[in-house]
Amino acid sequence: MIMRLNLLPEEECRKLEMEQLLAFLRREMLFLVFITMIVGSVVWYAGSALSGNIEAMRESVFSNKELDKDLMESVAKLNGTAKNISVVQSLFFRQSALLSEFASITPSDIRINKLLINSELVQIEGEYRRREELLRFRENLMNEFLTDIEFPIANLLKQEDGEFTIRGKISQRMRDKMMVL
Repeated sequence: MIMRLNLLPEEECRKLEMEQLLAFLRREMLFLVFITMIVGSVVWYAGSALSGNIEAMRESVFSNKELDKDLMESVAKLNGTAKNISVVQSLFFRQSALLSEFASITPSDIRINKLLINSELVQIEGEYRRREELLRFRENLMNEFLTDIEFPIANLLKQEDGEFTIRGKISQRMRDKMMVL
């Protein structure tokens, strides 16, 4: 068991936690912007390369009928590659919406140590400062984020400074919101 000695006033602790959260969010947003720029560059490059390749293939299909079959396979392969790139990019933006929504419903006294998102299943592990904040977090999740929530009674053993695990499915509202992007 970790013993914590807090010599700072509660207001200062909250300020420090908020600064840590903001620094974390800034770092994550910069990472997301960086990844978006990389994905955008890849998509732009792939689009340029694909359009040039497709035009060259069209000319060669009309000029040489014997190579028609091989060229059609190449075109299908290039189209598949372009489709895969667009799917990866759309999934990236959908996950961003999900993380943004999650950050907005998480109270400041809740510390998330682990967030696993697998298809539509979510597992959250973390620590809470007060039990009331954990219950409020659970209500926020039930109202806006998850369905079929597994909330073990062991999460509520401690009144203060406890650990929790929550599992559930992403709500239909969140899935619809992710599909809009």
